[in-house]
Amino acid sequence: MFPEHEVRELDAALRQLREVRVPVTDVVELAAPEGFAYYALHPLDYAAAARGLDRSRPWAVVGIRGIGATLSAIAAAVLDADRITVRPQGHPYDRKLELDALTLPWVRGRMQAGCRFLVADEGPGLSGSSFLSTGEALLAAGVRADDVTFLCSRKPEPEQLVAPSAAVRWKRFHCVTAASPGMKPSDAEPLAGWDWRRQFLTEDEQQWPAVWTQMSAPKWISRDRKRFYRFEGLGRYGAALRDRSQQLYEAGWGPQPADAGNGYSNFAILDLPQINTLSHDAMAAIAEYCAFRAGAFAVTPCDARALEDMANFNLEQLGSRELLKLPVERPVIADARMMPYEWRRRRAGDSLWKLDAAAHGDGHFFPGPCDIAWDLAGAVVEWKMDSAASEAFLGRYRQASGDDASLRIAPYLTAYCAFQNAYARMAAAATAACAESARLGADAERYGKAALPLSAMMNA
Repeated sequence: MFPEHEVRELDAALRQLREVRVPVTDVVELAAPEGFAYYALHPLDYAAAARGLDRSRPWAVVGIRGIGATLSAIAAAVLDADRITVRPQGHPYDRKLELDALTLPWVRGRMQAGCRFLVADEGPGLSGSSFLSTGEALLAAGVRADDVTFLCSRKPEPEQLVAPSAAVRWKRFHCVTAASPGMKPSDAEPLAGWDWRRQFLTEDEQQWPAVWTQMSAPKWISRDRKRFYRFEGLGRYGAALRDRSQQLYEAGWGPQPADAGNGYSNFAILDLPQINTLSHDAMAAIAEYCAFRAGAFAVTPCDARALEDMANFNLEQLGSRELLKLPVERPVIADARMMPYEWRRRRAGDSLWKLDAAAHGDGHFFPGPCDIAWDLAGAVVEWKMDSAASEAFLGRYRQASGDDASLRIAPYLTAYCAFQNAYARMAAAATAACAESARLGADAERYGKAALPLSAMMNA
């Protein structure tokens, strides 16, 4: 039974809702649920975690929108619990939440029923502030801290969260991690960031490329070391990536994918040599690969404004006042990973294979669908092409594609370096491991130094 003043508040809120008129549109755009699409977050992991909770008292479930709405529904079904969803607002590193006239009476009613509260979402991310703001809103409503449990997709290190006073705040609450080994490849063992570099690149850690391990798709390797597993997305998200990899395989540009279930694809591990120098043949093959992508993975015309805004903001952080314009003439799903270590020679003197070529052009980070000039610029930067090599490379691409990208590549070179600088700086700040942070910091410095001369040259 609600107190009389709360009943009045609820009635007032319901009257307001009845007066709302929301226009219905033919198309509704939804953001990709990142955990399901990129990070191997499986809904049944949350069901398993909910089953393991103490049931001596009833639970009430609070989902943090967006993906937390789905995850909280799963937990509520397992616990036979009531559920609401909330949306913290504000800066990503310092979200805030105030319970409104609908949710506050609900919370107080569940308190009177003796419930504990389960807050469900993916993450926590870099800050933990969505979880923290939700937990603290419950405390402000009168819930005891001991009665609040966070249901997360990973176990955080509270000292590494960047929300204000995050470590002290986080430790007030209970935390449960959703993890179900049954959702992972059954015949494999995990291949973390450092392990895949040792397995596929070199034992020499000084030569390793930098990796933001927390943002990398989970990777596994079969116990016989013959197959490599990578999470590519549940449902249609993984299917789209496998279809892209299959097209690359059929065109002779990459290994054949297989569906391993639960969002994973697997590939045969072949002992193929790395490419250490940019020979004329390798340069020509990379240009022809870009031409293939420009045709095979073309998309409907796309808007470059978000990419421009990102590049200009990051250039400003580097001290440049240059404003880039990024023309879009051949929009594609970019590869976005043109680094030399991503390439293999299939046989001595034969064609190249491009690895990890399906996921990054429309994933969690920029660039998203964009002009093929992004990949052309990436190849020029990552292979350290001088002006003569760049001219030859773009000429070979023009021959293969009919597209003269030399007239629009300059701003993409700057945008690419500015993005990579910002990505590496953000990753270094979020990475606890000293060696990884140092590698990322070195990347940030290298890309930053490259971006500023390019910007100045464009301005001249």
